[in-house]
Amino acid sequence: MGEISFSNHISNKKSAINSKAKLAGVAKHNLRKYHSQDYSRGNIALLYGTTNLMQDVKNVYRKEFDAALHEYNAKQTRPERRIGDYFEHVSETEQDMAVEVIIQCGDKKFWEQNSGDKIFMKQLYKQLLLKLQEYLPDFKIANAVVHFDEASPHMHVVGVPVGRGG
Repeated sequence: MGEISFSNHISNKKSAINSKAKLAGVAKHNLRKYHSQDYSRGNIALLYGTTNLMQDVKNVYRKEFDAALHEYNAKQTRPERRIGDYFEHVSETEQDMAVEVIIQCGDKKFWEQNSGDKIFMKQLYKQLLLKLQEYLPDFKIANAVVHFDEASPHMHVVGVPVGRGG
C-alpha cells in the first residue's frame, strides 16, 4: 500500500467544546443525527461509546470525578458551595468540558484507491484509538466514530482530559 499520510486536529478556541450546546453540535455531526443527502449514517462506524455522546461524556465525568466531588462537598460548611453534578457545573462555566481529536489517515487519493477496504480502515482506526489511550492515559475517551462518507476517512474522538494535580 505504500506510505499513508496522517493528520490530526485538536479542538480549541472557536471549536472548543465549552458548553452543552457545543457538545450537542459535535454529537449531531459525529453521529449523523440529522438528515442530509451529503451524509449517511450507514457510512459511519462507532468504535467506542454509544449513540448518545452527551451521556457518554457525563459517564466519564461521573467515573472520573465523583470521588473527588464527594470529598470536596464533604469539606464544604456552606451548602451553597456544594456541587451537585460536576458535569452540569462545568457546562455552566464556559470552560472546556470535553476535547475532540480528529485523526485522518490517508488523503483523498489514497481513499479513492482503497475505498472498498473499509474493514482495513476500521481496524486501523481501532489500533490508533488503542495507541491514543496508551500514550495519553489521562485523556479519558467518551466516544469515537469513523466517518467513511466524506472525502477521506477520519476518526472523531471525544474525551475528557483528567488532571492529577497538586
